[in-house]
Amino acid sequence: MLTSSREAYRTLYRYDLKRAFRSPGTWVLAAAVIVFAIASPLTAVYMPELMASLTSSDVAAALTQQIGEPSWQDANGQWVKNLSQIITLITIGVGAADMSNALSGGDIPFVLTRGISRRGFLASKASAALVILVVCASAGGIVAWGVTRIEFDAGTLASTFGATLLWALEMALALAVGLLFGVFRPRVATIALGAFATYLAVTLGGNWTAGAKYSPLGIGNLVGAVGSGNWPGASAAWIIVTTVGLTIVLTTAAVAVFERRDLQV
Repeated sequence: MLTSSREAYRTLYRYDLKRAFRSPGTWVLAAAVIVFAIASPLTAVYMPELMASLTSSDVAAALTQQIGEPSWQDANGQWVKNLSQIITLITIGVGAADMSNALSGGDIPFVLTRGISRRGFLASKASAALVILVVCASAGGIVAWGVTRIEFDAGTLASTFGATLLWALEMALALAVGLLFGVFRPRVATIALGAFATYLAVTLGGNWTAGAKYSPLGIGNLVGAVGSGNWPGASAAWIIVTTVGLTIVLTTAAVAVFERRDLQV
């Protein structure tokens, strides 16, 4: 019986993972990540020429002198900026749509009548979504680093890839809040609101120096610092550990609520 149950869960996870990879939202996210991973270093390289084409020569010369020659730090900064803005909104939108579909019907009647617990059902969906997020982020980080190396012949994989994975952790936290919102009301807008509110709280909370140094409020600042090649030392470990811990707690709370609520199918 135990072997049969384990096989059922493995089958469900393989199904969720395959379905997640085939989802149109996944391909939208992957395409956006790759496009901006390529465009970010190129934007940094050609920013002086771009400014020159949009302003007078005197203004362009003054701005170029003020900001200096483009560097790999500028390329990483542009990549982090795109991650924290456009790609974040796409990630939240895609995640909210997928969560809403999973929580408001879809496979629920089929799966839960075949020996799969609610806990296992939700854990499988969340795990598949996390894999998609990490794979897309990893691909983007590697491509951004590769283009940066080609253009500047400088920069480290640790800084670009590390910043990208930390951004993925920030998104995991935001989506965990969205999931918790979703088990109460499985609507796209509700889930997106919870995730975006978390992202906004982290962004604004990063201005609180004391709180951001040892809590998830500092994850956004940490992304930028690592992207520029600076690790804040011991505080980085605190930020990462507390963010991972809070994400796990929120996901566990969502599972607990999901197990006790009437299902909407």
